[in-house]
Amino acid sequence: MNVVFRADASNKIGFGHIMRCLTLARHFEELGASIYFFCRVIPDNLTKKIIQKGYHLKLITTKLSISYIESFSKRKIKNAKMVSFPYNEWLDISWKQDFNSSILYLKDIGDVEIVVVDSYSIDFRWEKMISQHVNYLVVIDDLANRTHYCNLLIDQTLGCTEKKYLNLVPKTCSFLLGSDYVILRSEFIDYREKSIKRRRSKDSINNILINFGGVDPDFITRKILELLGKIEDTTIKSIDIVIGRDSKSYKKIKQLSQSLPYNINIYSDIGNMAEIMSNADLAIGGVGSSAWERCCLGIPSILVVCAENQLNNAKKLVSIDAADILSYSTEISDFHKDELYKLISDVSKLKENGLIASKLCDGIGVSRIINFLLPRKSKDNKYIKIRPVTIKDKELIYSWQTLPSTRKYSRNPDIPDYEEHSIWFENKIKETNNYFYIILHKETPSGVVRLDSIEKTEYLNIDIKNQLYEISVYVSDDQYGKGLASIAISKIESLIPKSTIMAYVSKKNIASQKLFEKSGYKKIRESMYIKYTI
Repeated sequence: MNVVFRADASNKIGFGHIMRCLTLARHFEELGASIYFFCRVIPDNLTKKIIQKGYHLKLITTKLSISYIESFSKRKIKNAKMVSFPYNEWLDISWKQDFNSSILYLKDIGDVEIVVVDSYSIDFRWEKMISQHVNYLVVIDDLANRTHYCNLLIDQTLGCTEKKYLNLVPKTCSFLLGSDYVILRSEFIDYREKSIKRRRSKDSINNILINFGGVDPDFITRKILELLGKIEDTTIKSIDIVIGRDSKSYKKIKQLSQSLPYNINIYSDIGNMAEIMSNADLAIGGVGSSAWERCCLGIPSILVVCAENQLNNAKKLVSIDAADILSYSTEISDFHKDELYKLISDVSKLKENGLIASKLCDGIGVSRIINFLLPRKSKDNKYIKIRPVTIKDKELIYSWQTLPSTRKYSRNPDIPDYEEHSIWFENKIKETNNYFYIILHKETPSGVVRLDSIEKTEYLNIDIKNQLYEISVYVSDDQYGKGLASIAISKIESLIPKSTIMAYVSKKNIASQKLFEKSGYKKIRESMYIKYTI
């Protein structure tokens, strides 16, 4: 299996896109995948990191033919939104040149199962063309400011819903949205329990972590350090700073640290970030990926918004008391000294913030993503996927609904008439709290898997965690016995983390009973099975 990541990094772009792709790459590598990175802009230290891990690095160039994109004008998307300023200037070439280089690399690789795009500078034009040459296209985004053409969209923004991407993705696009899908390295899971536990008995702030990324182009680390140097009467004893050696403020920070009355440690290019973070009583940082790392470890945070795409997350974290805010911009001055002192001094509030934050991110978002993405093969060695149902599937699903095999074990054995089916179907695909998916057997529609939201009041005597769903699954007659249903069940479960799923199975349907038992469902009464998703 070949997996390609298209991402970039620079002082302007930041390092976060490449870093989270590296995290996903490691999980795919463990599953036996060959990993490729396509980059137009990337600093030397990340180049070395990619190569040292044994991954293939391909640099996007402009010295290639443009013959591949001549037909694009015939494939325009109505009312499409394109990459806009300033992201269209982050790369010094056009999307066409980027695509030309990328497609030649793809052809050299051969069969590519998955391409993951993590770039604010790429939109539906590049994606639509590249999708013709790969099996599955994933986009990681949080801006929702342009049209995408992809099979799956991942957005880690807290509280994100599909409404954010209304009319920006194809109808067949699946979503993994919100903080349950935060991409973190496994080291944060390893330190999570220990980190949360040590804060329960902490009644003072002794060790502060300052981290505004490896680049910190706005010199916020230095500004915060200067403010802390002017604050008196605190319990602070030590300060840990994480910043890249190539940062323009690195030398100044090192000089400044020698003049302050604290034990200051400066870390660069470290491999034990979670360990260092877990020892902090308080963190001061931005609202990018590091904010989720702090949430996972339950570290109280004081935020500074460093970029436009951090604003929404910052407001949401502050609104639910999962963090405090020092500034919604990078303009930090002596004016903020008193506010910073006030925030640091309120230890009880900081402890509460850390506890709330720890409930937002459990660190296993990557496992959920991989479970949904992982290409699984049926017993006849064909890849199985699922995709959302669209209006075009109405007749096909009706034909399956009328099959004797479908009605045999259904609660309602009567075959619906077409008009009745049409009304039900058109209402069902409009519902936003249910999941209605087609099972694909080597791209051919071969069945349905569905999750319908249920009111908890219907099952008051059953232990229900969070949202309750009922699952149903069936495959077409010609696909029986190939293992499609079990794969589809596993994939759709990834869409509803930390939820409860009920399955109604006729007592006469022995095959389905075995299917759900094999899938981890527990029988709680006759014809009823239950499972709790992670």
